Formats: sequence, C-alpha cells, structure tokens
Amino acid sequence: MSQDSDSFAFSREMDDALSSQAKSRTRIKTLIILLLLVEAAALMLKAWDERQTSDMAALARLQSQSAAFARDINNNADAARLAMSLAHKTGGSLEMIADVTPAIEAIMPLSDVARAAAGSRQKAVAEAAGRLKAGGDTLGLTEQGDIVVLSKPGAASTLVAYARAESWLPAPAAGQRFTLSDKVSVSIGDKALELQASKAMTGPPKMQIGEGLTRAASSCTAIGGSDLKICETIARDWITAEDLTRILIYALLLAGPALALYGLFGALRRQSESTRFIEETKHKSERVIDLVMTGANAAYWQWDSNAPGMTISSQAAQLLGIPPETYLTPDTFVEYVHGPDKDATLAAINRGAEIGSINATFRTAGSHGKKWIELNGRVIPAATAGPRQFAGLFKDITDRKLAEDRMKAAQHRLRSAVQGFSGPFAIWDRRKR
Repeated sequence: MSQDSDSFAFSREMDDALSSQAKSRTRIKTLIILLLLVEAAALMLKAWDERQTSDMAALARLQSQSAAFARDINNNADAARLAMSLAHKTGGSLEMIADVTPAIEAIMPLSDVARAAAGSRQKAVAEAAGRLKAGGDTLGLTEQGDIVVLSKPGAASTLVAYARAESWLPAPAAGQRFTLSDKVSVSIGDKALELQASKAMTGPPKMQIGEGLTRAASSCTAIGGSDLKICETIARDWITAEDLTRILIYALLLAGPALALYGLFGALRRQSESTRFIEETKHKSERVIDLVMTGANAAYWQWDSNAPGMTISSQAAQLLGIPPETYLTPDTFVEYVHGPDKDATLAAINRGAEIGSINATFRTAGSHGKKWIELNGRVIPAATAGPRQFAGLFKDITDRKLAEDRMKAAQHRLRSAVQGFSGPFAIWDRRKR
C-alpha cells in the first residue's frame, strides 16, 4: 500500500509539473505572438505614414502641374485679347489675324455671331459671350465645348475669339484626364477617371476612389482670375514598386525578431536539451538579424539610460565611420556628427531619454557631411521597474536625401524659369509631349 501510495503521489506531482510547464509554455507562446503582432502593427503604421507622405508629395506635384497648365491657357487667352486689340487699332482682316494667332480658330464681332442660327456652334458662342459680358468676365466655355475669349471692355465693338477647348489642353497620357469648367465643363482623357474628375471641381487637391476601386489624385487651378478653371486627374496605383520594396524591408525587420523569439521558445520548451543546442539557435538568430540589417543597409544600437553610454554593432560602427566596438556617450557620439548637425542631434537624444522615443537625422563627420544617417529608437518594455533601456537602428539614407535634393533643385529651376518668362512658352518631356 505504501509503495502504491508513493507511486500515486509521484505520478500526481509529475502530472502537476507537466501541467505547470505546459501552462508556462502556453503563456510564453501567447506573449511571443502578441509581441510579434505589436511589432507588425508598428511597422504597418510606419508604412502607412510613409504612404501618406508619398501621396502628399504626389498631390503637391499635381498642383504644380495644374498651375502650369492654367498659365498656358491664360497665355493663350492673352494672345487672343492682344490679337483682338490689334484688330480694333488697325482695322485689319479678322480672318487673317485669327490665322496667325496661336490656338484661335476665328475672331468675329459679337453682333455677327449673335445672328447665327439657333443650335449652331456660333449661336452657342454668342450665348456664352453674352453671359461673360454680363458677368464682367472675358474667358469661358460654351455648351458645345468651345473656349471663348472676349475683347477688353471699352472698344467700339465687342469682338469674340473662340476655339475648341480640347485644342487648349495638353494631350492626356494613359491614366490621365483633363477638365475645363465654369458653368459647363469639357473633359478629355481616361474615361475610367470620369467620376473622380467630376468630383475634383471643388476643394483642395485630393485622393479619391471611383468605380471599380480606381484610385486617383486630382488638383484644380483657376485661370487668370476668371470662373474658368482647369483640373488634372491622374490614376494612382494601390500598390507601387516603392510600396513593395518598403513592405519587403519591414518584413525582413520583423522576420529577425520573430525567428529569435521562436528560437527562444523552442529552447524553453526543450529545457532538457544541451546548452550547445541553445547556443547554436542563438547564433543562427544573430546571423539572420545580421543578414536583415545588411540587406536593409541598417545597424542596431542599445542604450541603458543609467549607463554612461550606448553600445553599437559593428555594422553601426561602419556606417558611422568609427572603430568597431566603440562605447559611446551622447557627448562623444556627437563628435562623429557633422558640425552643423551636432546640436540638433544631441538635443534629440536627450529629449528621447525623457519621452522614450528617439528620432534624429544627421550627417557623419567622417564623410565631410556627404553621408546621411537616420537614428531611430524607443524604450524597451520592461517586466519590472528599473533603469530604462533603449534599442534602435541606424540607417543610411544618403540615396534618399540625394534624390530629394535633386527633385527640389529641378522644381526650383523649373519654377524660376516659368516665373521669369513673361511670353508664351511650351515644355516637352522625353516623349516630346
């Protein structure tokens, strides 16, 4: 009886121990899954923020383009007004003057077009001209899609110039639509963007979703202070090559910690296995992290808020251009930062120690200000109270900065050229459009 009782007690203790271990493994597994979900959510929010930034940049470019098209149309209208003024002063042939005036089909006295047959093109021109004259405007559209320009007030007789509105608009590319509108509207381009183009007439530049989940960006600009405005709408892909690259980078950044945590769970679940197995698992995880960091052109760092400085990886030392295994304090760290960026970088580190999140962009001293580094990090959640630990990444963003500088320089040159030239002009792209 005693042996049976002892065996039963031992069996129950073993069952309790196995049950406790199973519960512990379940808790650890659940915690690991939650950590991965939190990390994935953080990366998704970062990706969404970058996508929003990309969309805002696209809208800014689109607004600049629509403003340039508006200036082109206003220049055509000014040329028509000048031609009509010349006709008033010289009494020359209206037909000959219209032939030599760019983008104008005909110039006629308003009294003549007013006598045109009902429903004709010239009658529609007369009706639009009357509406413009009553409103004190000189530029507008007809119901039949002609653009109309009136001579300036004060002349002995009012002249009107007109042409097809499409001839004043750029040739649309695939996934592009242009709209001229005042009381009526004329559109050319991709039919799939018709709904988004019709909704773009009011408000600031915007992103819209149309039929068939078509995503598009739109921007409108008023022309020469008149009621007439031009709107440009372009299709925007849901997923671009840039988005796919960003997703791949984030997936790699998530894969490293995921594999490391999976390896840790396996080690805890198999506590009876040898230390050698645990070390091999750890080594494999570190190799994966190194591969991820190398592929992303990034490196990690760690900082205990109560310690005198931070520990950086060999890849981080290489990015910063300093000796490997260098132990840095905030003051010695900024010695490797390019002079004009030192104060802002040190302030960002000190501020991050207080708020739990560090974010700074600086140039390295060793590159004489040519290499740009992005420093990001946040506090590591601790199970117990104590000194806070930070961890984060250094990332080489030189190529991105150079691309941004080239884009800003190109935009500045174009803006300066356009603003400094008062006469008619035309711009072609590489496709001669």
